[in-house]
Amino acid sequence: MMHRIKTVAMVEKQMEKWIAGIRKNLKSNKGFTMVEMVVTIILTGILFTMACSMLISWVKVYDELKTVEQAEQLADTLMNKISGEVAGAQTGNILDADGTSTGVNAEKSIIISSDNQSIELYDRTGSHIIISTVERKAEDGGGRELNIHYEAVKNPDPKILENIYDEIDWKYSKNMYMKYSIESLKFETVQSASNEILPLVDITLKIKNGKYGNACTITKTVECYNSPKITGPSSGETTDPDKPPVDPEDPTPPENNGGGYIEVNGNTLTYHKGETTFEDLKEQADAMKPPNDTGLIKVPQGIYYDESTKKYYFVTEDTVTQKYNCGNMSQIKNYTGNWTKVLALNEQLITESDIIGGDHFNNKLQEGSIYSYGDKYYICVSPSGGWPGVNPENNNNWKEIDKSYFKRGAK
Repeated sequence: MMHRIKTVAMVEKQMEKWIAGIRKNLKSNKGFTMVEMVVTIILTGILFTMACSMLISWVKVYDELKTVEQAEQLADTLMNKISGEVAGAQTGNILDADGTSTGVNAEKSIIISSDNQSIELYDRTGSHIIISTVERKAEDGGGRELNIHYEAVKNPDPKILENIYDEIDWKYSKNMYMKYSIESLKFETVQSASNEILPLVDITLKIKNGKYGNACTITKTVECYNSPKITGPSSGETTDPDKPPVDPEDPTPPENNGGGYIEVNGNTLTYHKGETTFEDLKEQADAMKPPNDTGLIKVPQGIYYDESTKKYYFVTEDTVTQKYNCGNMSQIKNYTGNWTKVLALNEQLITESDIIGGDHFNNKLQEGSIYSYGDKYYICVSPSGGWPGVNPENNNNWKEIDKSYFKRGAK
Protein backbone atom coordinates (compact mmCIF):
# COMPACT_ATOMS: atom_id res chain seq x y z
CA MET A 1 0.00 0.00 0.00
CA MET A 2 2.81 2.40 0.93
CA HIS A 3 4.63 1.53 -2.30
CA ARG A 4 1.50 2.39 -4.29
CA ILE A 5 1.13 5.74 -2.51
CA LYS A 6 4.78 6.58 -3.22
CA THR A 7 4.34 5.64 -6.89
CA VAL A 8 1.27 7.87 -7.24
CA ALA A 9 3.13 10.70 -5.51
CA MET A 10 6.07 10.33 -7.90
CA VAL A 11 3.74 10.43 -10.93
CA GLU A 12 1.98 13.54 -9.59
CA LYS A 13 5.36 15.21 -8.95
CA GLN A 14 6.57 14.38 -12.47
CA MET A 15 3.32 15.76 -13.99
CA GLU A 16 3.80 18.98 -12.03
CA LYS A 17 7.31 19.29 -13.53
CA TRP A 18 5.96 18.75 -17.04
CA ILE A 19 3.19 21.32 -16.56
CA ALA A 20 5.72 23.80 -15.11
CA GLY A 21 7.93 23.21 -18.17
CA ILE A 22 5.00 23.85 -20.49
CA ARG A 23 4.23 27.11 -18.72
CA LYS A 24 7.89 28.14 -18.95
CA ASN A 25 7.99 27.44 -22.68
CA LEU A 26 4.82 29.47 -23.19
CA LYS A 27 6.54 32.46 -21.64
CA SER A 28 9.69 31.99 -23.74
CA ASN A 29 10.37 31.57 -27.42
CA LYS A 30 11.40 27.93 -27.01
CA GLY A 31 9.33 25.13 -28.52
CA PHE A 32 7.84 22.06 -26.85
CA THR A 33 9.53 18.73 -26.48
CA MET A 34 7.80 15.67 -27.90
CA VAL A 35 7.14 14.34 -24.37
CA GLU A 36 5.50 17.61 -23.32
CA MET A 37 3.25 17.60 -26.37
CA VAL A 38 2.19 13.98 -25.77
CA VAL A 39 1.43 14.67 -22.10
CA THR A 40 -0.58 17.78 -23.04
CA ILE A 41 -2.63 15.84 -25.61
CA ILE A 42 -3.30 12.99 -23.14
CA LEU A 43 -4.37 15.36 -20.35
CA THR A 44 -6.61 17.31 -22.74
CA GLY A 45 -8.20 14.07 -23.93
CA ILE A 46 -8.87 12.86 -20.38
CA LEU A 47 -10.47 16.18 -19.38
CA PHE A 48 -12.54 16.29 -22.59
CA THR A 49 -13.78 12.71 -22.07
CA MET A 50 -14.78 13.44 -18.46
CA ALA A 51 -16.57 16.65 -19.49
CA CYS A 52 -18.48 14.87 -22.29
CA SER A 53 -19.52 12.05 -19.97
CA MET A 54 -20.87 14.46 -17.36
CA LEU A 55 -22.59 16.59 -20.01
CA ILE A 56 -24.35 13.58 -21.56
CA SER A 57 -25.55 12.47 -18.12
CA TRP A 58 -26.84 15.95 -17.28
CA VAL A 59 -28.62 16.29 -20.63
CA LYS A 60 -30.32 12.90 -20.16
CA VAL A 61 -31.50 13.76 -16.65
CA TYR A 62 -32.73 17.19 -17.80
CA ASP A 63 -34.58 15.65 -20.74
CA GLU A 64 -36.36 13.09 -18.54
CA LEU A 65 -37.30 15.68 -15.91
CA LYS A 66 -38.58 18.03 -18.63
CA THR A 67 -40.64 15.17 -20.08
CA VAL A 68 -42.28 14.45 -16.72
CA GLU A 69 -42.92 18.16 -16.10
CA GLN A 70 -44.60 18.68 -19.48
CA ALA A 71 -46.63 15.48 -19.08
CA GLU A 72 -47.86 16.64 -15.65
CA GLN A 73 -48.87 20.02 -17.10
CA LEU A 74 -50.88 18.31 -19.86
CA ALA A 75 -52.42 15.86 -17.38
CA ASP A 76 -53.46 18.68 -15.05
CA THR A 77 -55.09 20.60 -17.92
CA LEU A 78 -57.03 17.55 -19.13
CA MET A 79 -58.00 16.49 -15.60
CA ASN A 80 -59.27 19.97 -14.74
CA LYS A 81 -61.46 19.95 -17.85
CA ILE A 82 -62.84 16.46 -17.16
CA SER A 83 -63.36 16.95 -13.41
CA GLY A 84 -65.03 20.32 -14.00
CA GLU A 85 -67.64 18.71 -16.27
CA VAL A 86 -68.23 15.80 -13.87
CA ALA A 87 -68.45 18.03 -10.78
CA GLY A 88 -71.14 20.19 -12.38
CA ALA A 89 -73.29 17.31 -13.65
CA GLN A 90 -77.00 18.10 -13.40
CA THR A 91 -79.80 16.02 -11.90
CA GLY A 92 -83.57 16.12 -12.37
CA ASN A 93 -85.73 15.36 -15.40
CA ILE A 94 -83.87 14.73 -18.62
CA LEU A 95 -85.22 15.35 -22.12
CA ASP A 96 -85.53 12.13 -24.08
CA ALA A 97 -84.69 11.84 -27.77
CA ASP A 98 -88.25 12.69 -28.77
CA GLY A 99 -88.12 15.96 -26.86
CA THR A 100 -90.48 14.90 -24.09
CA SER A 101 -89.57 15.14 -20.45
CA THR A 102 -90.58 11.74 -19.13
CA GLY A 103 -88.01 11.61 -16.36
CA VAL A 104 -87.05 8.06 -17.29
CA ASN A 105 -83.36 8.83 -16.87
CA ALA A 106 -83.80 11.27 -13.98
CA GLU A 107 -82.31 8.81 -11.50
CA LYS A 108 -79.33 8.09 -13.77
CA SER A 109 -77.83 11.49 -14.39
CA ILE A 110 -74.30 10.07 -14.55
CA ILE A 111 -73.67 6.79 -16.35
CA ILE A 112 -70.23 5.19 -16.43
CA SER A 113 -69.71 2.69 -19.27
CA SER A 114 -69.20 -1.00 -18.48
CA ASP A 115 -65.55 -0.80 -19.59
CA ASN A 116 -64.94 2.30 -17.38
CA GLN A 117 -63.59 4.23 -20.38
CA SER A 118 -66.37 6.79 -20.84
CA ILE A 119 -68.88 8.75 -18.77
CA GLU A 120 -72.25 10.11 -19.84
CA LEU A 121 -73.86 13.08 -18.08
CA TYR A 122 -75.74 16.36 -18.43
CA ASP A 123 -73.39 19.28 -17.83
CA ARG A 124 -74.14 22.48 -15.94
CA THR A 125 -75.77 23.99 -19.04
CA GLY A 126 -78.03 20.95 -19.46
CA SER A 127 -76.15 19.63 -22.52
CA HIS A 128 -76.05 15.86 -22.91
CA ILE A 129 -72.37 14.93 -23.21
CA ILE A 130 -70.17 11.82 -23.31
CA ILE A 131 -66.54 12.13 -22.19
CA SER A 132 -64.09 9.57 -23.57
CA THR A 133 -60.90 9.25 -25.62
CA VAL A 134 -60.54 8.69 -29.37
CA GLU A 135 -57.67 7.79 -31.67
CA ARG A 136 -55.71 10.70 -33.08
CA LYS A 137 -54.70 10.95 -36.70
CA ALA A 138 -51.20 9.72 -37.53
CA GLU A 139 -50.26 13.15 -38.87
CA ASP A 140 -51.26 14.63 -35.49
CA GLY A 141 -48.88 12.35 -33.61
CA GLY A 142 -51.03 9.23 -33.09
CA GLY A 143 -52.13 7.92 -29.71
CA ARG A 144 -55.40 8.93 -28.07
CA GLU A 145 -56.88 12.32 -27.17
CA LEU A 146 -59.71 13.67 -25.03
CA ASN A 147 -63.07 13.86 -26.78
CA ILE A 148 -66.29 15.42 -25.43
CA HIS A 149 -69.25 14.46 -27.58
CA TYR A 150 -72.24 16.82 -27.42
CA GLU A 151 -75.50 15.14 -28.42
CA ALA A 152 -77.90 16.98 -30.72
CA VAL A 153 -80.53 19.15 -29.07
CA LYS A 154 -83.87 18.54 -30.75
CA ASN A 155 -86.59 21.11 -31.07
CA PRO A 156 -89.42 20.43 -28.57
CA ASP A 157 -91.91 21.23 -31.34
CA PRO A 158 -92.38 17.88 -33.18
CA LYS A 159 -93.39 19.79 -36.31
CA ILE A 160 -89.91 21.32 -36.56
CA LEU A 161 -87.44 18.66 -37.67
CA GLU A 162 -84.39 20.91 -37.58
CA ASN A 163 -82.27 20.55 -34.43
CA ILE A 164 -81.64 23.48 -32.16
CA TYR A 165 -78.02 22.30 -31.98
CA ASP A 166 -76.43 19.52 -34.05
CA GLU A 167 -74.18 16.95 -32.41
CA ILE A 168 -70.52 17.86 -32.27
CA ASP A 169 -67.22 16.51 -30.94
CA TRP A 170 -65.10 18.93 -28.89
CA LYS A 171 -61.32 18.40 -28.70
CA TYR A 172 -58.21 20.32 -27.77
CA SER A 173 -55.94 21.38 -30.65
CA LYS A 174 -53.11 19.04 -31.61
CA ASN A 175 -50.59 21.62 -30.34
CA MET A 176 -51.88 21.04 -26.81
CA TYR A 177 -50.54 17.47 -26.78
CA MET A 178 -47.09 18.19 -28.26
CA LYS A 179 -45.26 14.81 -28.22
CA TYR A 180 -47.66 13.25 -25.70
CA SER A 181 -50.94 11.36 -25.86
CA ILE A 182 -53.45 9.73 -23.50
CA GLU A 183 -52.59 6.13 -22.69
CA SER A 184 -55.82 5.50 -20.76
CA LEU A 185 -58.76 7.28 -19.12
CA LYS A 186 -60.76 5.45 -16.46
CA PHE A 187 -63.93 6.33 -14.51
CA GLU A 188 -65.18 4.47 -11.42
CA THR A 189 -67.97 4.87 -8.90
CA VAL A 190 -67.18 5.08 -5.17
CA GLN A 191 -69.14 2.99 -2.66
CA SER A 192 -69.69 3.32 1.08
CA ALA A 193 -69.24 0.45 3.52
CA SER A 194 -72.95 -0.34 3.05
CA ASN A 195 -72.42 -0.60 -0.75
CA GLU A 196 -74.24 2.66 -1.38
CA ILE A 197 -72.88 4.57 -4.38
CA LEU A 198 -71.69 7.98 -3.18
CA PRO A 199 -71.84 11.21 -5.25
CA LEU A 200 -68.16 10.74 -6.08
CA VAL A 201 -66.35 9.65 -9.23
CA ASP A 202 -62.78 8.32 -9.32
CA ILE A 203 -60.94 9.46 -12.46
CA THR A 204 -57.57 7.99 -13.47
CA LEU A 205 -55.64 9.55 -16.36
CA LYS A 206 -52.40 8.17 -17.82
CA ILE A 207 -50.24 10.24 -20.17
CA LYS A 208 -47.56 8.62 -22.31
CA ASN A 209 -44.59 9.91 -24.26
CA GLY A 210 -43.39 8.42 -27.53
CA LYS A 211 -39.79 8.28 -26.30
CA TYR A 212 -40.10 7.30 -22.63
CA GLY A 213 -43.49 5.53 -22.54
CA ASN A 214 -45.68 6.13 -19.47
CA ALA A 215 -44.70 9.63 -18.35
CA CYS A 216 -47.40 10.58 -15.86
CA THR A 217 -50.41 9.09 -14.03
CA ILE A 218 -52.82 11.13 -11.92
CA THR A 219 -55.98 10.09 -10.10
CA LYS A 220 -58.62 12.38 -8.71
CA THR A 221 -61.86 11.79 -6.81
CA VAL A 222 -64.46 14.32 -7.96
CA GLU A 223 -67.39 15.31 -5.78
CA CYS A 224 -70.58 15.93 -7.77
CA TYR A 225 -71.97 18.89 -5.86
CA ASN A 226 -75.47 18.54 -7.33
CA SER A 227 -75.55 15.00 -5.85
CA PRO A 228 -76.91 13.25 -8.93
CA LYS A 229 -77.45 9.51 -9.02
CA ILE A 230 -74.49 7.61 -10.47
CA THR A 231 -74.49 4.19 -12.11
CA GLY A 232 -71.62 2.13 -13.40
CA PRO A 233 -68.87 -0.26 -12.28
CA SER A 234 -66.66 0.51 -9.30
CA SER A 235 -63.21 -0.67 -8.32
CA GLY A 236 -64.85 -3.19 -6.00
CA GLU A 237 -63.59 -1.33 -2.95
CA THR A 238 -65.66 0.47 -0.33
CA THR A 239 -65.18 3.60 1.68
CA ASP A 240 -66.54 4.42 5.13
CA PRO A 241 -66.22 8.14 6.02
CA ASP A 242 -66.97 7.51 9.71
CA LYS A 243 -64.35 4.83 10.25
CA PRO A 244 -61.72 5.90 12.84
CA PRO A 245 -57.97 5.61 12.21
CA VAL A 246 -56.48 2.22 12.95
CA ASP A 247 -53.22 1.81 14.85
CA PRO A 248 -50.90 -1.04 13.77
CA GLU A 249 -51.41 -4.31 15.60
CA ASP A 250 -47.74 -5.27 15.87
CA PRO A 251 -45.65 -2.96 18.11
CA THR A 252 -42.38 -4.58 17.05
CA PRO A 253 -40.12 -2.62 14.69
CA PRO A 254 -39.55 -4.46 11.40
CA GLU A 255 -37.21 -7.41 11.35
CA ASN A 256 -37.18 -7.29 7.56
CA ASN A 257 -34.51 -4.89 6.39
CA GLY A 258 -33.63 -2.55 9.25
CA GLY A 259 -35.38 0.19 7.33
CA GLY A 260 -36.54 2.08 10.42
CA TYR A 261 -40.10 2.42 11.67
CA ILE A 262 -42.98 4.84 12.17
CA GLU A 263 -44.45 5.33 15.63
CA VAL A 264 -48.18 6.13 15.71
CA ASN A 265 -49.59 8.17 18.62
CA GLY A 266 -53.23 8.86 17.75
CA ASN A 267 -52.99 11.05 14.64
CA THR A 268 -49.35 12.04 15.26
CA LEU A 269 -46.45 10.23 13.62
CA THR A 270 -42.86 9.95 14.87
CA TYR A 271 -40.16 8.63 12.54
CA HIS A 272 -37.09 6.52 13.33
CA LYS A 273 -34.41 6.18 10.65
CA GLY A 274 -33.15 2.81 9.45
CA GLU A 275 -29.77 1.13 9.70
CA THR A 276 -28.63 2.55 6.36
CA THR A 277 -28.54 6.32 6.86
CA PHE A 278 -28.22 9.27 4.51
CA GLU A 279 -24.74 9.84 5.94
CA ASP A 280 -23.77 6.34 4.76
CA LEU A 281 -24.91 7.17 1.23
CA LYS A 282 -23.01 10.45 1.27
CA GLU A 283 -19.82 8.72 2.46
CA GLN A 284 -20.07 6.34 -0.48
CA ALA A 285 -20.50 9.28 -2.83
CA ASP A 286 -17.55 11.21 -1.34
CA ALA A 287 -15.32 8.13 -1.67
CA MET A 288 -15.92 7.93 -5.43
CA LYS A 289 -13.11 9.74 -7.26
CA PRO A 290 -12.61 10.39 -10.99
CA PRO A 291 -12.63 8.52 -13.28
CA ASN A 292 -14.62 6.07 -11.11
CA ASP A 293 -17.21 8.62 -10.04
CA THR A 294 -20.01 7.69 -12.43
CA GLY A 295 -21.04 4.42 -10.79
CA LEU A 296 -24.41 3.87 -9.13
CA ILE A 297 -25.05 4.08 -5.37
CA LYS A 298 -27.73 1.74 -4.04
CA VAL A 299 -30.43 3.40 -1.90
CA PRO A 300 -32.31 0.69 0.06
CA GLN A 301 -35.99 1.02 0.95
CA GLY A 302 -36.55 2.64 4.34
CA ILE A 303 -36.65 5.84 6.38
CA TYR A 304 -33.85 8.44 6.16
CA TYR A 305 -33.14 11.67 8.00
CA ASP A 306 -31.45 14.59 6.22
CA GLU A 307 -29.81 16.96 8.69
CA SER A 308 -29.41 19.69 6.04
CA THR A 309 -33.19 19.99 5.57
CA LYS A 310 -34.26 18.71 9.03
CA LYS A 311 -36.68 16.32 7.31
CA TYR A 312 -37.40 12.61 7.29
CA TYR A 313 -37.81 10.84 3.96
CA PHE A 314 -39.32 7.49 3.02
CA VAL A 315 -37.81 5.54 0.11
CA THR A 316 -40.71 3.39 -1.06
CA GLU A 317 -38.58 0.79 -2.86
CA ASP A 318 -34.92 -0.03 -3.46
CA THR A 319 -33.47 2.46 -5.92
CA VAL A 320 -30.17 4.08 -6.96
CA THR A 321 -28.49 7.46 -7.32
CA GLN A 322 -25.11 8.84 -8.42
CA LYS A 323 -22.32 10.77 -6.72
CA TYR A 324 -23.46 14.12 -8.10
CA ASN A 325 -27.06 13.46 -7.03
CA CYS A 326 -26.25 12.66 -3.41
CA GLY A 327 -25.68 16.06 -1.78
CA ASN A 328 -29.01 15.78 0.04
CA MET A 329 -32.18 13.70 -0.10
CA SER A 330 -33.82 16.18 -2.49
CA GLN A 331 -31.05 15.54 -5.02
CA ILE A 332 -31.56 11.78 -4.66
CA LYS A 333 -35.28 12.37 -5.31
CA ASN A 334 -34.43 14.33 -8.48
CA TYR A 335 -32.27 11.52 -9.88
CA THR A 336 -33.77 9.65 -12.83
CA GLY A 337 -36.81 7.58 -11.85
CA ASN A 338 -36.80 8.60 -8.17
CA TRP A 339 -39.45 11.32 -8.22
CA THR A 340 -42.18 9.04 -6.84
CA LYS A 341 -39.82 6.78 -4.86
CA VAL A 342 -38.27 9.34 -2.47
CA LEU A 343 -40.87 11.27 -0.46
CA ALA A 344 -40.52 13.84 2.34
CA LEU A 345 -42.65 12.73 5.30
CA ASN A 346 -45.28 14.70 7.25
CA GLU A 347 -45.96 14.37 10.95
CA GLN A 348 -49.76 14.06 10.88
CA LEU A 349 -51.74 10.94 9.99
CA ILE A 350 -54.45 11.47 7.34
CA THR A 351 -57.82 9.73 7.67
CA GLU A 352 -60.90 9.54 5.44
CA SER A 353 -62.56 12.37 7.34
CA ASP A 354 -59.73 14.65 6.17
CA ILE A 355 -60.65 13.88 2.55
CA ILE A 356 -64.44 13.47 2.55
CA GLY A 357 -66.17 16.71 3.46
CA GLY A 358 -62.95 18.38 4.62
CA ASP A 359 -60.88 21.24 3.29
CA HIS A 360 -59.24 19.40 0.42
CA PHE A 361 -56.86 22.17 -0.49
CA ASN A 362 -55.26 22.99 2.85
CA ASN A 363 -51.71 22.05 3.80
CA LYS A 364 -52.66 18.88 5.65
CA LEU A 365 -52.88 16.67 2.57
CA GLN A 366 -49.69 16.81 0.51
CA GLU A 367 -46.96 14.68 -0.97
CA GLY A 368 -45.58 12.40 1.74
CA SER A 369 -48.80 12.34 3.79
CA ILE A 370 -49.52 8.94 5.36
CA TYR A 371 -53.12 7.78 5.05
CA SER A 372 -54.85 5.26 7.35
CA TYR A 373 -57.42 3.40 5.26
CA GLY A 374 -59.09 0.31 6.71
CA ASP A 375 -56.31 -1.74 8.28
CA LYS A 376 -53.67 -0.54 5.80
CA TYR A 377 -51.38 2.46 5.47
CA TYR A 378 -50.55 4.40 2.32
CA ILE A 379 -48.20 7.26 1.46
CA CYS A 380 -49.27 10.06 -0.92
CA VAL A 381 -47.09 10.14 -4.05
CA SER A 382 -48.93 13.07 -5.68
CA PRO A 383 -51.65 15.24 -4.10
CA SER A 384 -53.11 15.91 -7.59
CA GLY A 385 -54.55 19.31 -6.75
CA GLY A 386 -54.95 18.62 -3.04
CA TRP A 387 -57.35 15.67 -3.27
CA PRO A 388 -55.81 12.42 -4.55
CA GLY A 389 -58.81 10.16 -4.03
CA VAL A 390 -60.69 8.57 -1.16
CA ASN A 391 -59.84 4.98 -2.09
CA PRO A 392 -56.04 4.60 -2.26
CA GLU A 393 -56.11 1.01 -3.52
CA ASN A 394 -55.39 0.70 -7.24
CA ASN A 395 -54.74 4.45 -7.16
CA ASN A 396 -51.39 5.54 -8.54
CA ASN A 397 -51.34 8.64 -6.32
CA TRP A 398 -50.86 6.37 -3.29
CA LYS A 399 -48.38 3.61 -2.41
CA GLU A 400 -49.03 1.05 0.32
CA ILE A 401 -46.51 0.88 3.19
CA ASP A 402 -45.96 -2.53 4.74
CA LYS A 403 -47.43 -2.66 8.26
CA SER A 404 -44.09 -3.92 9.60
CA TYR A 405 -42.88 -0.31 9.32
CA PHE A 406 -45.34 0.80 12.00
CA LYS A 407 -45.19 0.65 15.80
CA ARG A 408 -47.85 1.50 18.36
CA GLY A 409 -46.92 4.53 20.44
CA ALA A 410 -47.95 5.50 23.95
CA LYS A 411 -51.64 6.33 24.32
